[in-house]
Amino acid sequence: MIATSQIHPEKGFSLIETTIAFSIVAVTLVSVMALMGGVITTSGETVDRFATARIFQELADDFQMKDWDSISKIENEKLEFFYFDEKGEAVEKADFAAIYVARVLLLDPPGLPGISAQAKAKLTGRPQWSEESRRVKIEISTQLNAKGPFANSRFVREFSTLIVKLDK
Repeated sequence: MIATSQIHPEKGFSLIETTIAFSIVAVTLVSVMALMGGVITTSGETVDRFATARIFQELADDFQMKDWDSISKIENEKLEFFYFDEKGEAVEKADFAAIYVARVLLLDPPGLPGISAQAKAKLTGRPQWSEESRRVKIEISTQLNAKGPFANSRFVREFSTLIVKLDK
């Protein structure tokens, strides 16, 4: 006579097979989740870089198109702040969408290497820089706090560019 266990063998997975399968799934899920965290961080940094680049370009273009005399009268002590949202689009200061704040500083014109400004002026009788160009520094911060948006340099990105006099 044949035993009933041989006629109808038990169907299913053993405890060891199930444990190994769950271990493989767990390792796979942990790896995927770790990669997703890096992707999310990288994606956020990319959005931030895009927004700051857009803000820089917009401010540089605005200053390039301003009247030359008004640019020369800008005082670095009385700076105007510009506010932008997460996409780098201009918003009002009181707007809750404001994430970035920017300011534009006028820098001293760049000097020539190896010669002082006074020596160049004595040699040529004129300043060593062109009076038709100005160097500007644009600072962009993500800190909108009471101490001032540019108090912590860790959250400030700096760009500089040269603007030139276009009107004749």
